[in-house]
Amino acid sequence: MMGLLTRIYASMEHLVLLGYSGDCLGSLRLKTEATISIFHRAKAGAKTANSGRKKGNEQEMHLLYFDGGILLCDLQTTTTTQDCQYFIHKFCIPVESLGFAKKFS
Repeated sequence: MMGLLTRIYASMEHLVLLGYSGDCLGSLRLKTEATISIFHRAKAGAKTANSGRKKGNEQEMHLLYFDGGILLCDLQTTTTTQDCQYFIHKFCIPVESLGFAKKFS
């Protein structure tokens, strides 16, 4: 019985999240890398042809999709002999704030 529990524990993926002070978000459904672009609004008095959104820098981040929301994190690797990986929390989007579409245009 202990051998079975040891194999189950070894096959599970363990995530280390630093800087997230919220409650548990439920089961992890998806873990992937994504390129995130931040858009800035134009100033109120701007009347130029290009006065809409201004694209900021792109960042490579890790997206962790849980039952309760999406976490955007940076991946860090320690330089010790074990090479442990951990995620640093940057932004959380609760599932109530998300909207999903069936097809993209």
